[in-house]
This record gives sequence, C-alpha cells and structure tokens, in this order.
Amino acid sequence: MKKNTLMTPETIKEIESLIPDHGEALIRWGAQLHRDGIVKGGIGAVIGMAIGLIAVSVKDSWKKIDNNEEEEES
Repeated sequence: MKKNTLMTPETIKEIESLIPDHGEALIRWGAQLHRDGIVKGGIGAVIGMAIGLIAVSVKDSWKKIDNNEEEEES
C-alpha cells in the first residue's frame, strides 16, 4: 500500500467518520476531483505535444535555411 503523504492519520479518521452519514456526497466529491484531474492532465498533454510539434518544425526550418545557405556559397 502506498504511503499517504498528504493526509495525516487524524484527517483520515475524521473523513472515515463522515462516511456513514455522508458517503454518497464524499463519493461524488471524489469523482469530481478525479474528473478535474483528468481534464487538467489532458490539457497539459495537449500543450506539451503542441510545444513539441512547434520545436520540431522550427528545427526543420533552421536545417533547411542552413542547407540553402551552404548551397548558395558553393
């Protein structure tokens, strides 16, 4: 089992005490947090891919410019 570093044992006990009376609300809250995390992760992945594509395009453009300059000098 993974060690929980964000919550203290006291906090875990307090949340567990809420389960009998507010279990469904806690489940819905957890599901919403999960969805929010997936959306944020997806946005981060798309931004990272876009930056990668731009970097590759710039690199290819620079190579073409360098090759054209070398051909003109010859």
